[in-house]
Amino acid sequence: MLRNFNVLSTAAMFHWFARYWPVLIIIWGLIKLVEYYQAQRAGYPPRGIGAGGVLLLVFLVLFGLAASEGERVNWSQLGNEMDIDDNIFSLFGQTYTYTGEMEQALPKNVAGLHVVSDRGDVSVQAWDQDKIKVSYNKTIGAANESDAKRVDSYTKPLIIISGDSVTVNANTAGGGNKPVKNSLEIFLPRQAALDLALKHGDIAVHERTGEVKATTSHGDVSLDDVVGNTVLNVRHGSVAANKVTGDLLVEGRIDDTTASDISGSVRLNGDFFGTVTLSHIGKGVSFKSSRTDLQLAKLDGDFSMQGDELHASGATGPLHIVTRAKQIQLDDVAGDVRIENSNADVEIRATRTPLGNIQVDNRRGRIVLTVPARAGFQLDARSNRGEVQSDFDLKIENQDRESRASGQVGGGGPSIRLTTDRADIEIRKAG
Repeated sequence: MLRNFNVLSTAAMFHWFARYWPVLIIIWGLIKLVEYYQAQRAGYPPRGIGAGGVLLLVFLVLFGLAASEGERVNWSQLGNEMDIDDNIFSLFGQTYTYTGEMEQALPKNVAGLHVVSDRGDVSVQAWDQDKIKVSYNKTIGAANESDAKRVDSYTKPLIIISGDSVTVNANTAGGGNKPVKNSLEIFLPRQAALDLALKHGDIAVHERTGEVKATTSHGDVSLDDVVGNTVLNVRHGSVAANKVTGDLLVEGRIDDTTASDISGSVRLNGDFFGTVTLSHIGKGVSFKSSRTDLQLAKLDGDFSMQGDELHASGATGPLHIVTRAKQIQLDDVAGDVRIENSNADVEIRATRTPLGNIQVDNRRGRIVLTVPARAGFQLDARSNRGEVQSDFDLKIENQDRESRASGQVGGGGPSIRLTTDRADIEIRKAG
């Protein structure tokens, strides 16, 4: 009834019951004593506790002990460790929001910034001041406003300067067993490296000169205009990196991945559950997951991979792909190409020069290769229980169990070896 009339919140009711449930047993015992003495004065036998009373007492004790243990649990820390999202705040009835701003002078030529946060987004912006500014937006789950204000006073962000390094601590753990989310917007001179460590929260970095290291267990990471090598470790979230002058390393369990205009190399290691989109990578791409291993020397065009499809245009070899059950389409590729696949088709348009060595080993999937009409190469193409077709003048033998095409075209040149089974092979001239 108190909850229905908004006298007490659910969180407050749980709090009071967890602490004072033994009082219910005391009151129940007093009532039984009063009944006992009234029965004696009236001259009839007093009533006993009965089986129902014993059962009620047992359930009350068990439920009360469980509530008391639950009151001692640090639900905020538990939510961080179990990757529980912001719905944890609903367990505490009400949420309260507080904002603020902090500034502090910086040492000359500050080397780097280290940011620590259990829950909350972090954005790092560049500015021309010789100081650091931290704006925060805090959300607290509490039974009432006075309790929230008390937690707010314990969870102010901390700025710690040691030598030429700066540490910003969101201080969300200061709330004890009350959940605290503290989102930070940090303004810092551009020439400073970053090391960001978050458990729950998104990371955004803009206009930075210096190495960037970012880790988040549950959140997205976005980078824009970074001069320096970048290392990202994401367990549940997406990654977007644009205009990075340096190398990019992404590791973890990632949803969507986007990287564009990267002057150095891009290395992707882990499990990728969404779409991988790359464009204009200066020094090569390395992709390793439980299903796919890919290496290429340079990407002038675009690359995308989603589910059972892999597409690349403007790639320069050496290009090596080992995968399974992926529809592979390579357009405008140059240099050496080697592909191992199964249960899906492979289509290659090697229309740029120089034409490199090409080797495709496929199983239960078609192979279509397009090369320049005046290209020179040495071909060996074989299909088990499939046919081989060619626009070039080659020796072709299509038999019941195996088909084969071989020979020299245009005076010879790079080696092209194509093999598959239960599917056809086509060698085409580029129009």
